[in-house]
Amino acid sequence: MERLTARGFDCCLVGGCVRDMALGRVPRDYDIATQATPDEMKAVFIDLPVIDTGVRYGTVTVISGGLPFEITTFRSDGAYTDGRRPDSVTFTADIAGDLARRDFTVNAMAFRPPDVFTDPFNGGADCRAGLIRCVGDPEARFKEDALRILRALRFSAQLEFSIEAQTQTAMRKMAFMLPNIAAERITQELSKLMACHDPSAVLRGNQAVFASLAEQWAVLSDVEWQSRCDAVHRAGDGVVRLALLCAPSLPRCLRLDNQTKTRIHSMLCLRQEPLPRDMVAMKFWLSRHGLDRARDALAFRTAFGGDTRGAARLLDDVMASSPCLTIDQLAVNGSDMTAAGVPPGPAVGRELRRLLDLVIGEKITNEREALLAAVIIGD
Repeated sequence: MERLTARGFDCCLVGGCVRDMALGRVPRDYDIATQATPDEMKAVFIDLPVIDTGVRYGTVTVISGGLPFEITTFRSDGAYTDGRRPDSVTFTADIAGDLARRDFTVNAMAFRPPDVFTDPFNGGADCRAGLIRCVGDPEARFKEDALRILRALRFSAQLEFSIEAQTQTAMRKMAFMLPNIAAERITQELSKLMACHDPSAVLRGNQAVFASLAEQWAVLSDVEWQSRCDAVHRAGDGVVRLALLCAPSLPRCLRLDNQTKTRIHSMLCLRQEPLPRDMVAMKFWLSRHGLDRARDALAFRTAFGGDTRGAARLLDDVMASSPCLTIDQLAVNGSDMTAAGVPPGPAVGRELRRLLDLVIGEKITNEREALLAAVIIGD
């Protein structure tokens, strides 16, 4: 910022970092806005790496001291004909016009060090009142970009703010536009929402928003939706919460990474499987599903009100005994099998699996001599 101001360009902090400052919090990152155009910024920072993050929209990222700093030119937005992004932008010299295009009042403040706040939409007052309120006409804001509806829910949960009445009404009215939003953007917002301290508070009064995203949410009765919200409230992990919200299957509006998709799919598949009732059964269950998926399954069922205390105690007892649950934990390997006469190929894996089952079932011990003595050589 010092370089830009030294060259005569107006420059200020904007967005979430100013909101955090207004709330007396230490900002997690810093968004910078300036009168300078992208070309002018590149000239100012000619000795530093500059990434064209979104030059069309006036944004570049400057790498200084190994850290990225996103800087955007003051701008006003043109029409949003696709309901997602402006068709065009116009660079301006005035921060007030730039703040007018922003989504919520608490994000529409600017700060010029050392002590000048610009707050044309009373975002500071809304911070003090704990309110999420749109800048200007809320229907117009959501018509420009329907993803702002989900952002309102996320900010409400993150900041533990209420949503102002007209903004809330407009969210429900304009929710029909949400299917126009890319699945990746919807997924990102819902994942952030599920990671908040308690997302259930904003879910409870907003089934209509989710009903626009997926039929499986639209057909839930109010009692069923509130039960789902209760389960989300009881869970602590964001992915478990997302699985609870999505049960019995992932809706098409989400585009998850493979790891998250696998975790959720496992929870949904295991949600009605009988839980182990003794140590041996628990070891087989852990061997089949793995410790992480087993813990996810218990967390999922606990959140839905199931009594998993016995299974949880069994799991802890099993893990405390350092059990052999996988083939690679056996005291023998594939080479030992072929040396013992097992034909190379799939038969080796089948024999190792059989030996593992014997160990898990406490028929033999996981000792090399005992395992080799139990090898069966096929025809």
